[in-house]
Order: sequence, then structure tokens, then C-alpha cells
Amino acid sequence: MNIVNKSTGDFYTAAEFTEFKNEAQNAILSSGQTLASNSIQLKQALSRFSSFGSSFTDSGSANTYTLTHIASIDPLALLQDGAQIRFKSGNTNTGASTANVAGLGAKAIKKNGNADALSAGDIVAGRYYELTYNLADTSFDLADLSNTVGSNNPYTLIETVNFSGSQVDLDTNLTGFTEYTFDLRGVRLSATARMQIQFSFDGGASYKSGASDYNWRAATGNGNDNAGNASEINIGSTTFDTEQAGIGMDIDGLITLYTPIATGLSKVLGYLAVPNAAGQAQDNEFCGVYQASSGTANGVRFLVDSGTFTAGTIKVYGVNKDA
Repeated sequence: MNIVNKSTGDFYTAAEFTEFKNEAQNAILSSGQTLASNSIQLKQALSRFSSFGSSFTDSGSANTYTLTHIASIDPLALLQDGAQIRFKSGNTNTGASTANVAGLGAKAIKKNGNADALSAGDIVAGRYYELTYNLADTSFDLADLSNTVGSNNPYTLIETVNFSGSQVDLDTNLTGFTEYTFDLRGVRLSATARMQIQFSFDGGASYKSGASDYNWRAATGNGNDNAGNASEINIGSTTFDTEQAGIGMDIDGLITLYTPIATGLSKVLGYLAVPNAAGQAQDNEFCGVYQASSGTANGVRFLVDSGTFTAGTIKVYGVNKDA
């Protein structure tokens, strides 16, 4: 609008008055609304702009993040000191990275108060981040919004997956954390089936299944104890009861993947509640290790030795104990 030199008591011309209407309509349309006989549409437009004013979408690639404002409004004209940009990452980074916000040019993304370049896994696909612009350094400082719930919360929910078929592979987002916790809820198996675990070290392209790749031990509260070297880690000390599906009881519990790094043996520890033939719950503890160093464990497969998974979900959490 270009209305100048107006004082109290002055009149607007018809053309000048029309500019008010046009600007109001532009604001309503650019907020995603359709013009209607609604006296609060301009208010709704202003509310929408306020709510997603710093929200951007990522259409770039790993290490090169291209961020575009989610609203249909004029893009940023410049980056001011302290400007904050929020986005959901489309790709996991593998090293030093840049962000190009609103076409203003690629700027380095750093961490620790703009002191250090990013390392592999500092940005994880599917998680939310905030960039704060440092004008003096002409770079962004990275904050992980997924890790800010509560007070120094080390757990980040990565994904929730339903159990089905003969195996469930979790190898898409297992990067950037020191540990992973798998929360099993309501899992059921075919009669006489045993649940097992295998590791991948190449993002799920293959899973280790050599005859003696793993060493494992499992025990139930009734003293039944099994152990051995095998092509997988057996979760149960005995095959799960043939009646477990019929008695309406599920397998629930927590499994943690420790040291998924090249400098140590990748290992898991789990504690489950398992039904027995009488419909009584019994505890089942197990642990297992992959017996060779093959780099970073970045995939976990849950499988059964026969039959299928018939029900259940698993929530995958990334854990940073330094948080």
C-alpha cells in the first residue's frame, strides 16, 4: 500500500481505499484460505502467519539443506543476527553441512555455539531442528528440538512400527545416538515360535547370520537357562508357550542396543514379561553380543524361527547419555 501524506480529517480516494481491500484479500489468500463472507478471515490469516512464521520445509539432500518457508508469503529478504529457522530434516547428514534459507545462499551449519562443524549423524532424517543465525560468523548454530522435552531428556522417539510377517527390520534411522531402546508392546507370535535378533552394519543391506556370529544367554524366572553361539540372538530361553495367543496375554518389555560403535562389541540386553501355559506372566531376561568388530551397528532385525508375528508394536528411541 502506498498511501502517504494523510492527516486527520483527510479523505481517501476510491483508488486508495481499494488498496486496503486488496491488501486484506492478499493476506487472506496467502494464508491458505478461500475468500468468504467471514468477518474474521483477516484475523485468522494473521494468526496463521504468527504460528508458522519461522517454520520451513527441507527439500535438499544430505549435508546440503534447502529450506523454504511453509507459508505462501514473501520470503525472507535477508538474514539478521539471531534469526531462527525451524525445519523437519529430510536427510541424515554425513559430515559438515550447509543450509540455504529462502534462497539467500548456503551458510555453514555448526554446533556448540557456532564453534564446531557438524559430525555425521548430528542431523537425523525425520527429526525437528532449529537454526539460529550468527551474523558475525555468517553461520547457523544447530539445536535439536527433538531432545528438548523435559529437563535434559536423553530419549528421542524415532519411529513406531507394527509387528507383522516373519521379520521386522529397523535400519532407516539408527544413526546419531549412543544407544537405542526398543519398547515392545502387545507382541504375539505364531504357536511355538521363538523371537530372535540380528544386527546390520551396512544400513540394512545385509544382516549378520553366520553360524557362530552371536553369543547369547537367556533365562526365565522359573530357572530355565539357555546359552550358546548361533546365527542370531535368541530372546527366549524356551520357545514361547503354544497357548500364548489363545490365553489373551502379550509379550511386553524393553530391549536396549548398547555400544553400536566400531570401538566395541555391539550388544543387547532385554527384559520381557512372557505368559506361560497357565496364563501366568513370567519374566524373561536375555543378553547377546555380536562377536566380531564390523563397524557401527545401524540396523536391528526382529525375526521368528518359524511362523510369523501376529500382533504388536515397537517404539524405537534414540538415547544420548551425554544429554
